[in-house]
Amino acid sequence: MSRRLRPRLVPLRGAPRLGRLLALALVTSCKHDSELPSGHITVRNEGGAVTRELRATSYGYLLKPERVRVQVVEGTLDAGEVRYEKGMLLSGGNLRARVERKADAVALFDAARAPLGQIVERDGETWVYDPGGTPIGRAKTDKDRIVLVDRDGAAKGFVTGLPQQAAAAFLVGAGLSDVEKSMLALSLRQ
Repeated sequence: MSRRLRPRLVPLRGAPRLGRLLALALVTSCKHDSELPSGHITVRNEGGAVTRELRATSYGYLLKPERVRVQVVEGTLDAGEVRYEKGMLLSGGNLRARVERKADAVALFDAARAPLGQIVERDGETWVYDPGGTPIGRAKTDKDRIVLVDRDGAAKGFVTGLPQQAAAAFLVGAGLSDVEKSMLALSLRQ
């Protein structure tokens, strides 16, 4: 007749010490986004409230309020789901916009080459047009900030930390999400 062996519980004498070590390892392994002292981009609404921040970090940018990290490497912007590379804005691996740059204009096209809009510099301002050529709004420099204005002249907000053409990307419609508009603005900053 075989006898069933019961497992014996062995007391863990180092358990409290091990627990403290694991807790310490967990705390020290948490990544804190070390921000740089300059290079931040801030978007404010017409009332002056911050609606979006792109905080410069050692790896690229941290988009707030979503807390999405954007890694900047040799002309490529990578935010996980959304990516910009070689003139293409991709979301989930699908082409959202093809960006074609000229000296004073940027044209946006979808995957089938249908126009999504344009960003055109004219008379010291940067105008944003919808696919049909109707003005959506414009960006103009005012001291140390870029003022965003709709086509009727009403203030939409202002941007600090970007050149005028790049700031105009926040006016683009074309069904782009806020993260995609931020990626477009970052791609146009150079």
